[in-house]
Amino acid sequence: MHKTITVQFGEEISILFVEDSADDYEIIKHLAGKIGENIFMERASTGTEALKKLMGRDYDMILLDYRLPDMDGLEFMQKTEGLDIPILFLTGMGNEKVAVEAVKRGACDYIRKEDINEGTLASIIKSNRRLIGANRNRRNIGDGFRERKRRDSFSITMSILSHAARGIGKTQLVYRTNLNFRTMDRYLRFLMKNGFVSSYMLDGSKYYRTTEKGVSFLEELRKIENFLL
Repeated sequence: MHKTITVQFGEEISILFVEDSADDYEIIKHLAGKIGENIFMERASTGTEALKKLMGRDYDMILLDYRLPDMDGLEFMQKTEGLDIPILFLTGMGNEKVAVEAVKRGACDYIRKEDINEGTLASIIKSNRRLIGANRNRRNIGDGFRERKRRDSFSITMSILSHAARGIGKTQLVYRTNLNFRTMDRYLRFLMKNGFVSSYMLDGSKYYRTTEKGVSFLEELRKIENFLL
C-alpha cells in the first residue's frame, strides 16, 4: 500500500511568482499572507530571472503570469517542462483560450487575475497539497544525488560557457570538458534554446559562441556556486 504524502497545515510552502508587475505581486502576496498558511513567496520579474531562481532552489509552486517582458507564459512552461512543480497560470480578461492551452500543457489550473482572492488562493493550495508533498518526498530521498548532480551541472554549464566565449567547435568542447558527444549535445540544446549560446558556420564547420545573455548567466552561476561552497 502506498503512503499518501501531504503537506501539513502550518508547514512552509514556497512559491515563485513570475510577474513583471510589482503592484500585482504585492497585492497577491498580501492576499497569500491572509489565508492562514505559512507561505514564503518571492518574485521573478522575467522568465529568464525565474529560470535562474529555479536553478538555485526548490519551490513548491509557481504562479505564472502569461505576459512577461522576455517571453510568454507558454514559452516559459516549455523551458521548465519536466520540473514537476505545480504551475498556476494567471491570465487577464480575454485570454481564457491561452489559459486552457496552458492547462493542456501541464499547468495545474488557471485563474484570471481579477478573480484572485483569499478563497481562491486557499482552495488552489489545498488542492495541490498532495502533489507538493509527493514532490518534497522525492526531493528528500534524492537530496544527496541531486546536490551532486546540481553542482556537476553548474560546473559543466560554466565550463561550456567559458570555453565558448570566443567561439569553439563541438569536438574541442568535448575534449576540454571531458564529456561525451551525447551529453554535450544535451547541454548545447539547453543553452541554445535559452539563448545563452549561438551557433555559426565557419569553413564548413559549426562553431558555438556564448551570447551576451550567456555571459550574464555565467556570472549568475558563479555567484550561486560561490554561495554553495
